[in-house]
Amino acid sequence: MSIRPVFFFVMFPVLAFWACDKEDDYRNKFTGQYEVEEYSHESMSYNEDYEVLIRIDHQAENQVIIENLWNFGADIQAVAEDNELIVFTQEHGFYTFNGQGTLSGSLIEMHYTVASAGEDSDFIDELTAEMERIE
Repeated sequence: MSIRPVFFFVMFPVLAFWACDKEDDYRNKFTGQYEVEEYSHESMSYNEDYEVLIRIDHQAENQVIIENLWNFGADIQAVAEDNELIVFTQEHGFYTFNGQGTLSGSLIEMHYTVASAGEDSDFIDELTAEMERIE
C-alpha cells in the first residue's frame, strides 16, 4: 500500500473534525465588532462611544477576549457560558477589571467595574455598557 492513501485516510478525518469543531464553537455567537454606548455611574454621564472586538480565546476552551473594553486598549478575558460573559478580576496596567454581561440577539449588556490596581489610589468606576454588534 502506498503512503498517499494511508495519509489521506488518516488526515481526512482529523481535518474534517477540526473544520467542524470551529464552525460548531458555541462562542461564535459572541464574536464580532461591537459599537459600545457606556454609562459611568461614578461620573453619572455617558462616555464617548467606541468599538470593541470580541474574538475566541484559542488558549482556553470556554473563553473569549474583549479587545478595548472601557476604550482602554487591553485584551480582557471573559468566560463564555450560555448567553453570559463573566469577566473575572484581572489586572491590566494600573487598573483591575471585573463584571458580567448578557447576550440577547445582537446586543450584549455589560455591567462591570474598573478600579485602580495600586494601593495609593482609590479610583473605582461602576459601568453599564450596551454593545451592539456591527460586524
